[in-house]
Order: sequence, then C-alpha cells, then structure tokens
Amino acid sequence: MVGDEYSTCALVKEGRLLAFTDNRACLSCFNYTPARSEALRSWVRDFCAARRLSGVVCIDFIVDAQSGTPYAIECNPRFSSNVLNLLSNPAFGAALIRPDEVVDAVEPLAAQGETYFLFAEARRTPSPDTRSERRSAPQHPTLRTGGS
Repeated sequence: MVGDEYSTCALVKEGRLLAFTDNRACLSCFNYTPARSEALRSWVRDFCAARRLSGVVCIDFIVDAQSGTPYAIECNPRFSSNVLNLLSNPAFGAALIRPDEVVDAVEPLAAQGETYFLFAEARRTPSPDTRSERRSAPQHPTLRTGGS
C-alpha cells in the first residue's frame, strides 16, 4: 500500500471522545502540525465508542493514497508527544480533571501551528568548550553498577 502515515492521540472515557489531535508522521518525531483530518477523527471516535474504551488511545495510520481510506497500523495506550498540540487549548486540562463536563471533544486551537522541539536539537549540539569533554551520569546512591 502506498500512502502517508499519520499519528493520532485521543483521550476517551467509556467510549466518548474527550480530546483529539492528529498529525502527519515525520522522521524526527519532534515536529507536529495538526492535520485536522475528519476521516482519522471519525475512525478513532468510532473505534473507541464500539469498545467503550477509557483512557489514552494513540493510533498510527497509513492513509491509502488512492482511496483516502485510513488503516490502523499501531495502537499505544499512552500519550504520544503530539499531545503537545492540545496544550494551547485550556479546555484540555479541564477534560483531564473533569471528563464528565466535556461537551465537544477538545482539539488544537485554530491558531495552533507547528510544534517544534528545539531543545532536542540544541541538546544534541555540543558547545565548542564541551566537545572534547566526556561526562558521565552521576551514580544514584542506592544503585550499583557491576559487582556485588
């Protein structure tokens, strides 16, 4: 099958969609722009409703290039980093702590643009004065490495 890959992230309670975001998958997993695909949203909503799921459901898809049909390829019961698309919407926090009060599923705000993890890129770039230094992680006082 030929098509584009997408990632979705949903918060559900007893099959009811409380929050939803989606984005086209990228190699870095550090850049997210909401795709706002009704086909993906409907698929996730219907899947969760049919099974009366509660919790976090993140499903990856490939969308067939010819038909536009989404096919699920992976499901994870945890937040993906694309949940950051929802953080600009203050209603997301309310959905987490008061799910019974959600009327319409929370989605990224219309003005939500690309989320880019600059820290991940900056962290990998050593500064000129630390390039040759070798640093080791401090030992945890209750953990031992090697020996008994």
